[in-house]
Amino acid sequence: MRRSTTPTYVTSERRKWKDFDLSSFRTQLFNSVLCTSDLFNTDLDADDMAAQYNDVITTILDGLVPVTKTTCRVRQSDPWYDND
Repeated sequence: MRRSTTPTYVTSERRKWKDFDLSSFRTQLFNSVLCTSDLFNTDLDADDMAAQYNDVITTILDGLVPVTKTTCRVRQSDPWYDND
């Protein structure tokens, strides 16, 4: 069995959840359009409400814990591990 001599790297996008501040998230969520009475007076269907929810949550999270690119070296598994 030959091992590859060149290392393999994978880049992924992640959030640094250890930096997440729950109290700031709660404050921003409470001040968002999701927690106002104006939302209940609109004629939004379920798809529009879900899209608005996703947009607001993503915007808040991007401000608190932005997505960063991380590159990690992929290590080959030991040869005795297989699909079985």
